[in-house]
Amino acid sequence: MKTRYLAKIISLGAALTFLASSFACHKKPSLKTHGAEITQKSYPVRVFGYKTSFVAKTTPQNLGRFFINDLSWINKLSSSLQFQAELKPGLDMSVAGSSMNVTIKMMGLSMPAKIVTLKYVPDKELWLMVLTEESWLIARVEAKSVPDGCLVNLSTLGNISPSAAKLVDTLQFAKVAAARIDYAMATVQHEFDPSLDPKQLTEQGLRGELFEKPFQAYEASIWLNVSPEKAVKRALEPENFKKIFETGQVQGVAECLFAPENLTKWELKPGQPQALPEIIHCPDTSIKMAGIKWETDSFAMMSPADYEHPLTMHATLANLFAEVTLFGKPENEGTRVWLRLVLEPPGNMPNLAEVFMALSGIPQWMKNILIDIKTRTEGVG
Repeated sequence: MKTRYLAKIISLGAALTFLASSFACHKKPSLKTHGAEITQKSYPVRVFGYKTSFVAKTTPQNLGRFFINDLSWINKLSSSLQFQAELKPGLDMSVAGSSMNVTIKMMGLSMPAKIVTLKYVPDKELWLMVLTEESWLIARVEAKSVPDGCLVNLSTLGNISPSAAKLVDTLQFAKVAAARIDYAMATVQHEFDPSLDPKQLTEQGLRGELFEKPFQAYEASIWLNVSPEKAVKRALEPENFKKIFETGQVQGVAECLFAPENLTKWELKPGQPQALPEIIHCPDTSIKMAGIKWETDSFAMMSPADYEHPLTMHATLANLFAEVTLFGKPENEGTRVWLRLVLEPPGNMPNLAEVFMALSGIPQWMKNILIDIKTRTEGVG
């Protein structure tokens, strides 16, 4: 089992490496298929990371209760992290897909955001995502028993959107965020050992390591001879929507989003004001790329009234993070629609691009989906 899993990771890494190198030589190629011109490009996405380890004088069980069950960290850490949270009655953050709305203040910016549980293995592992309009941060927390208490390994990865990057220095922003995380974790240590002073623990600077881990983005676009309103409306017709996902060999997502309990979270009723999109958790989903079927855990946000940003999905696959976004803009009395896939590369993967060249199926995968969207949205009527 482990050998098969390792082989899939190597295959994925090789495919990503090949795509990164091959697209680097072609900034913006155009591919004509069935009379439709598709532009494609690949580019790195700057992602900052911070990792640190510390020992808390407690057990993994108590630490889990602190973060997940009683949510006591919300009030205890809000001052050090400078955020305010809206806690709903009965909120259970141990369930993947659970989320809370927060407001974060940093370097003069006030940012509405969501904290989402991506993954939770009791007493062992917790993945949280902090999601703003276009920026995100993933925090992975692992805990295990040691003689002195509980060893906590924390690793974060964060991307600052281009619009936010125009307002602040991204490296300085990452340093400030890392310092906040450091102080928050020192506060956690103080919670279980009052003799520890968070200020003294952090006064010498960062206790962990700040680093960069560029993600890889793959983006393709096509022009539709239809308005943005009609494009979204037709694409969201149940049969069209399901067929588009089938074309992309994505299983489980369309059925999940159109399930009655989830449909009410995003379907816009006549006269209903547009609301902030809710996180819809779609477990047990999969995607087939490069001849390999990848099991995924997906988190979707649907915004039918936002014609320019109707769908954003985040997923975990092979213990890596991926983001898929569908967005558009009016162009030449029609609509230019983009499909973007952002992938976390496997750590320290050797360059096996030439060997696994045949596994570079992402460009064709994108082409197939966009052509199907064009065919289904440009119908008569």
